Amino acid sequence: MRDLPNKDTSQIREFLRNFEYYDFSMPLTHNAIMWPTMPPIRINKIRYKERDRSEAHEICITTQDYTHIDAPSHMTSGNSIDKFTVDRFVTDALLINVSNGGQMQILVNELKKFEEEIAKATSVILYTGFKKPYNIPVYDWRYLTPDSARYLASFNNLRLVGIDSPSIAGWSGTVEVATPRMSRDDAILTHVELMKNDILIVEGLYNLEAVFRGTKIDFVTGIFIVMPLNLVGLDGSPVRAIFMRFKE
Repeated sequence: MRDLPNKDTSQIREFLRNFEYYDFSMPLTHNAIMWPTMPPIRINKIRYKERDRSEAHEICITTQDYTHIDAPSHMTSGNSIDKFTVDRFVTDALLINVSNGGQMQILVNELKKFEEEIAKATSVILYTGFKKPYNIPVYDWRYLTPDSARYLASFNNLRLVGIDSPSIAGWSGTVEVATPRMSRDDAILTHVELMKNDILIVEGLYNLEAVFRGTKIDFVTGIFIVMPLNLVGLDGSPVRAIFMRFKE
């Protein structure tokens, strides 16, 4: 095997200084709640410096909660998360502000205003303005309909769709304190419209308002990086989500 030449990375480091960096990942603490009917994250210390001379924790978390990525295998016969090469998790992104919508559904006409920009991106991130206390379940958020998911899936350039709410679909469960906001069939179809086109879904994004704070703009372009764990055969994974935009 021939020796590969050493590359000077200083130009890359210098280029990366031209960006502002935003962490779009939800902070994780013991018993935090995102999806109302999922078990909350559990974090337990299992090694102590005083006793073991080192510290370690055991973490129990589902693949489908907090800031996470859905692989197509979550609801279809498509690929599990380990089948994707890492370059699929780095995309040129369009971040759209849909926080001022007058209804819970994000409809096709609302997205069509950004049609020209969507056609240039490989990922679309929807900022809905969703917020909640870390330990209280919430059942209302803005969400895609099957038609609006189908519209996004019609763009052959798109490889990922993200949102800051707990799901791209509306609440479809049955609990005493909250009636369904959409049918279970429509909630699944909203996901499947994207998944059947091999489009990854990122849900539970956090702190998107930091990009728009103090501005009147309704979209921003940048680089979106979401790195899942390499979980073999599984339907998704928690992610660390980073958004990068050029400094003004």
